[in-house]
Amino acid sequence: MLKAATSGYSKENLVGKIGKLEIYMGTLRDGTEVRIEVYREKTSSEEYKKFVEECRVLVQLRHTNLVQILGWCAHRGFRALITEWRGGETIDMWLSSSSPPWKKRLKVLKGVLQGMLNLQEQWPEVGFDVNTNNVLLAEDGEPLITKFRVGEGNSNGTNIYKFGVFLFEMVTSKQTKGFKRGKVGFVEWVRSHYHENIWIVIDDRLKKAGVTYEEAKHGIRLGLMCTDPSTEQHFSLFQMPEMINLVSSSSNKRKLHGERTEHRKTPARS
Repeated sequence: MLKAATSGYSKENLVGKIGKLEIYMGTLRDGTEVRIEVYREKTSSEEYKKFVEECRVLVQLRHTNLVQILGWCAHRGFRALITEWRGGETIDMWLSSSSPPWKKRLKVLKGVLQGMLNLQEQWPEVGFDVNTNNVLLAEDGEPLITKFRVGEGNSNGTNIYKFGVFLFEMVTSKQTKGFKRGKVGFVEWVRSHYHENIWIVIDDRLKKAGVTYEEAKHGIRLGLMCTDPSTEQHFSLFQMPEMINLVSSSSNKRKLHGERTEHRKTPARS
């Protein structure tokens, strides 16, 4: 069935390749367009069994902001995962190609947060990744979490930290892999400029799109709250929608985490 859906795994249907992972666009017999991930690497019988067990869980995931797993194929060492085809592009590609304004980036953050909330509440045994290089922005504008790991689990503190790092990626248009210490180095870099010159970390295209100092400061401040080990255990991921709503209001004069808003002119980049 998969061979027919991909025209014999043709080059024309191949849309991506990462190591031994091949990604195809396919069309099922009923006309449904799907994304097919084919794993070419050899695997042990134990890993093969784990793959099947994970798939049995993942096909049950249902949420607007989670990519839907439609099925899988596991036969004689062959493994493939079939998901819905939503078109679009990854968030990092979207950020670099379209220079979206603050309002659109916040919409993505809100959607990703809803997907995370669903997983934390309904599927605590399912771990996930949220980075700009693996969250997909579908053609209908909805962000989709696409990377899951059954058995790893997710916790409130870990999820808050993940969201904080993702927020920083959305504001800076940078990725953690560009820093020597990964996520830790990325967070430290943002934190080091927060009080001195916050504009250094803000994506230049976001500034040109009209983001205000207050909007930038509220966004960075929320990210710092999420990635601070001393505070991330003091609030719940389920409080984040309200906090994001505070950030999303450009005329917001309310307090966020006990600090007053300030009015400053945009400082020159040093």
